[in-house]
Amino acid sequence: MNFQIELWHIVTLIITLTGAFWTLISLIVRQFDKGLDKRFDVIDVARTESDKTAKERFDRIEESQRTQERDLLLLKAELPERYVRREDAIRSEMTLHAKFDGLASRIDMFLRATQ
Repeated sequence: MNFQIELWHIVTLIITLTGAFWTLISLIVRQFDKGLDKRFDVIDVARTESDKTAKERFDRIEESQRTQERDLLLLKAELPERYVRREDAIRSEMTLHAKFDGLASRIDMFLRATQ
């Protein structure tokens, strides 16, 4: 049994196998690229949603900070009107006591003079 292969059969076989391998490799690369594109799209969507969520949180924190600052300024404005410092209260009380003592001494002098 003789088996003859001519040169053009070998060349054709090599070209066919090379083409098949090339097609297979290009198909695998295209599928890999599609997978990467899908992953990048998902990552972009997740990043966009994360940015949106972070911006909403930052806006809420910023609004809370503004509200607290406004409340603090209102408190600073109301404090002198509503509350008296300890030293001021003591000074005011001492002044009233001095006036009452002066009034009591005048009443005593008036009562002694009328007797």
